Amino acid sequence: MAERRCTEVESAIDTLVTEFHKAANNRATVSSAGLTNLVSSQLSNRVKNSEDPTVMAALMKQLNIKDSEGITFQEFWGLIRQLATTEHEQSYKQKKPVECTCRLA
Repeated sequence: MAERRCTEVESAIDTLVTEFHKAANNRATVSSAGLTNLVSSQLSNRVKNSEDPTVMAALMKQLNIKDSEGITFQEFWGLIRQLATTEHEQSYKQKKPVECTCRLA
């Protein structure tokens, strides 16, 4: 039986989970430093100046993320949800489809 290939959406989900696990060193949570590294290396086109601690602190506050016990995947997903929603809304404001310049694969 032939192996089924992942769809683009399935691959995107796999990538998000894999990158979170890398940043968290395969733990259940990632540190704020790990999240900063993840955002600056993988989301630098969506989160400007992510290397700046004040930018990341403001972002974490906006998303109600507290680093006292580490940042969970669910909290990371809140960031992804916010970025995707913003991208979606901007595409409608332009009244034409937006051609994405990024590729997840």
